[in-house]
Amino acid sequence: LAQVYIRLDDYTPAEEVASKALLIAEVPRNEVSKSLKAKTQFRRGVARRLLGKPEEARDDFLAVLKLQPEHEEVSKELSLVKGQLAEKAKEAKAAWGGFLNKEASRRETREDRQQREKEKLRKAEERRKERLARAEQRQQMQGAFEKLSKGSMLYEEREKDMEPIRQKEKEKRQTLELEQNLLNIIEESKGKGKVEKFDEFMKQKEERCMDQSKELD
Repeated sequence: LAQVYIRLDDYTPAEEVASKALLIAEVPRNEVSKSLKAKTQFRRGVARRLLGKPEEARDDFLAVLKLQPEHEEVSKELSLVKGQLAEKAKEAKAAWGGFLNKEASRRETREDRQQREKEKLRKAEERRKERLARAEQRQQMQGAFEKLSKGSMLYEEREKDMEPIRQKEKEKRQTLELEQNLLNIIEESKGKGKVEKFDEFMKQKEERCMDQSKELD
């Protein structure tokens, strides 16, 4: 699905879909293969590169190399990311160059420093909340998988307990069908018609039992 979004030039949902898939892959009980995890990580790296997130893309591609050192397309993507990082560093240097000299530092106001500190704290809090959200999501998914596993075990145990009952019902049905066949043979010897349907036979049997009960009364 991430690849589909990338082909549609819709990179944000591509990154989100790949991130969710990687969260699922982190759950040990899911037993996601290294190759599938590497493919998902690679696609998220591509989406992030195209979104202008070279640092995050680089981390994804390096993770892919750890999973699959022989991956053929990673080197090409890392080269593109390296170019983005170089350009970004150049722009940052040009943008912040004036603040690197002493004269600019003296002009920097106290309000500016406080604003940057606030921004740093805000971003740190956002990262903390994001980590907590991911941890909670992993925990919820693990709980869901455990419930599914327990539900499957309970179903199997219930099916096992029902097997003797089903066997008895089957034997009872076979006995009644044998009785039906014998009665049909007797009725045919008397020149009477036989009962083909089992339900009709059971209905007649019930009526005979009720008649016998009335006679006994």
